[in-house]
Amino acid sequence: MIATKPFVGKMVCRMKKRRIAVYLRKWDEGMLTKQVYVPEERKRQLLSMRNPYRKKEMEAVWILLSDAFELEGRPLEDVHPRLLPSGQWAGEGVSFSLTHEGGYVGVAIASFPVGIDLVLSSDQRLSKRLRESISTAEERNSKWSTASLFAAKEALFKREGGTGFIPSSIQVFREKDRLFTKEIDDLTLAIASSEPFEDIEVELRIA
Repeated sequence: MIATKPFVGKMVCRMKKRRIAVYLRKWDEGMLTKQVYVPEERKRQLLSMRNPYRKKEMEAVWILLSDAFELEGRPLEDVHPRLLPSGQWAGEGVSFSLTHEGGYVGVAIASFPVGIDLVLSSDQRLSKRLRESISTAEERNSKWSTASLFAAKEALFKREGGTGFIPSSIQVFREKDRLFTKEIDDLTLAIASSEPFEDIEVELRIA
């Protein structure tokens, strides 16, 4: 079941066991003025960024994460976010995943392992050559778009929290019941869950 709600106001919706809360937002410079809790590991990540645009994206997605947990009824500092060796983030008693692409930032939150990714569907890098390099033979000849395949593989990789992203080694079709993809304007959204989606409510909030 997919529920889409506007991301507005101060609504509080506490976490349910079988639910993934997804927040998407188009970020702007004004968003970056908000002061939120940032752990030392994240501060070091931001300081190491040389690309100013990417640094702002990383700031924006962290602000979205803070807003999302506020709406979930649990302040971000109470989650005690920590950086894993994989480069992904983890919290106490909760799983969350971050993504940013095409001027949008996204967050997925669940009580079980989850991964999220956004891909700009019109990205010129999504070529036939790229599709061949990231796909298994079955995936290469499927009706899945290259954007959906790439986003799904990224989301699965983030769910697992592994190191060394090798798209061709991640088999999307073995995980189809644990994958959710959706086209939103020029974006392709992919969410990977450790639980089958037939038993999960995906609540999507877009600002």
